[in-house]
Amino acid sequence: MRISALIIILSIVGCREIEEPTSIGFDYFPLALENEWIYNVDSIHFDDFTQQSDTYSYWRKEVIVEIADITSETDRYYADVSFRSDTTDWQYFKTMLMYKNDIRAVRSIDNKPIVHLLFPVKARVFWDGNQLNSASEDRFRYINTHKSRATLAESFSNNVFVQQAFDTTIIDEDIRWELFAEDVGLIEKQTISLEKQQNKRKGYELRWKLNSFTKK
Repeated sequence: MRISALIIILSIVGCREIEEPTSIGFDYFPLALENEWIYNVDSIHFDDFTQQSDTYSYWRKEVIVEIADITSETDRYYADVSFRSDTTDWQYFKTMLMYKNDIRAVRSIDNKPIVHLLFPVKARVFWDGNQLNSASEDRFRYINTHKSRATLAESFSNNVFVQQAFDTTIIDEDIRWELFAEDVGLIEKQTISLEKQQNKRKGYELRWKLNSFTKK
């Protein structure tokens, strides 16, 4: 009987050892050569003081073009960023660096790295989005309560909402968030920056929505 019990215990332990590890969120930030994201961007700039308002709509394309020649424990990728309107061709804008490791997922533009995701992805986790640069602390966190603000949340079964800022006072507003989908990456984001005075507002609102994603 003791030998049989020992065999059962060893079998259970053996099964546990070969279980697949729980996902910690790497798939929310897919990186591979030739991956391509195209976003529809709506930008509104307004000034109640001058009663002026400008609305712009354009397309933004990000394509991973090469692996960076940088010594690191994980591959780092260069992605070209281009823009076009409905009446123009794609125009190259700049190149950004993208990478992920066991701790974080990073996008870096103009040598300013931003930590967009922290691993493992877990509700109510906080981190400093500027932890890799010299800017002041910018507290990001994972939450579920504000997913209703993301229009694409229902289009992807597995997604994570990152609140980057939600500061509203009588003199200004700073609202920023991003939505990531599993095996796709960033699918939607919003930025609102306002100055308020005498019941008037001045500032801008920016919204990205994923139009297409091509995975290689």
